[in-house]
Amino acid sequence: MNCKHVFVVFVVIALLPISIQCHGSTADSIVDSILDSFSVDLANFSIPDVPNLGKVEIIDVGSLIRACPTTINETAEDEILTLIVSACLNVSGTVINMPDKSVSASVGQAKFDVTLTISKAPEPTIEVTISIPVWKSVKVHGSFWFTLFVSPFLQSPTIVSFLLESVIESSLQKVKLEHLFI
Repeated sequence: MNCKHVFVVFVVIALLPISIQCHGSTADSIVDSILDSFSVDLANFSIPDVPNLGKVEIIDVGSLIRACPTTINETAEDEILTLIVSACLNVSGTVINMPDKSVSASVGQAKFDVTLTISKAPEPTIEVTISIPVWKSVKVHGSFWFTLFVSPFLQSPTIVSFLLESVIESSLQKVKLEHLFI
């Protein structure tokens, strides 16, 4: 066996574990990996200027896990490529603070169904859809008047999903999407 053959065998053997590891990655394993640290990263995270609520601070997220398989679908219509990514997440033990309203809230259990639609058009777009089929044990604390004002917003999963979609989409509008599709 000459030197070239030995080198090629060495490279193949050296790269084999990497190729096996890469082959083993799925959308679910990637999402699970992200979620492992995401609940820690979300603690002490602030969202400025939420409509009708002001600044929202996420104080704690007890648990954040994937609740269903992550799906990734790609479609093409009129030469426009669209990528649709869907996932659902179970969240429990969440505590948020709204310093502008002097109110804090806790959410015992929630499930978020999230769909991200990315369209690669001459002017790319990203659309986020969030539904909250499970929204339990929501408690609002603070002064009587502010609690009375904020409680309907936080008790309704429909309003919460609308507020989350609005905040996410306004943040995504600041991203120059055409740079993502080079």
